[in-house]
Amino acid sequence: MKQLQSFYAACDSVDMLRRAKECDRNFDVDQLRLQILRHGCLHQVAYGKEGVKPKHHYAYHVPHQVQRDGLLLDTFVLERKHQPIKAGAQHVKNTVVYERSVMARAMIDQSRKLKAFVSKSLIGTVKSTGRVDISHKLKWCGTTVAIRDVVVVTLGDMEGIPFEIHGCTREHASLAIVGHVLTPAEQPTPNSWRCERDERLVNIDLHDGHRVQHVHAWTVGTDGVYLILAAESTLS
Repeated sequence: MKQLQSFYAACDSVDMLRRAKECDRNFDVDQLRLQILRHGCLHQVAYGKEGVKPKHHYAYHVPHQVQRDGLLLDTFVLERKHQPIKAGAQHVKNTVVYERSVMARAMIDQSRKLKAFVSKSLIGTVKSTGRVDISHKLKWCGTTVAIRDVVVVTLGDMEGIPFEIHGCTREHASLAIVGHVLTPAEQPTPNSWRCERDERLVNIDLHDGHRVQHVHAWTVGTDGVYLILAAESTLS
């Protein structure tokens, strides 16, 4: 079936692009060029010339870019930055001071987003015990953490403390996380630690100097030892 042949050719192209992104030393740019050309031809056979889009043409330039730079450049953060500008611009009808009006709207929108990003509060369902409010989630300086998350808590330049969260609290506007400290016992690789969990519940009051960051990955072995993957040099 023509459509399936085109689809399989696209999959082969994506597989080769993935290898290019991983900087595979055995990667052959000429093979990528031929594979993209093959997909383009099969796509036209399956869907006709009217099915060809500008991005099909752009793909033909990718092998040259990989050959020139030695790696695949496939994501540009600035591509999405036009969206907030367009969102503000669509409401501006007076073109006498058009640029100033659009920029003012964009700055106000950015200010609101930054305030929300750096907010510190309990989120989700909050239960009150009278003096203390309790929730299963907390937002701290742009990071959202929840019960059962494993995080690294850092204060200033001190080494990070691995911590398993069992609750989030607020008392007199002060936020805290409750849980178990994970004590590093062994470091199998530069970025991984085997940790033993302290069974005592510990309350960590969060202050302005604290950073709370999710670990990259974690799991618990059959022996009850936690294996966590975190940023290099963040733990003792």
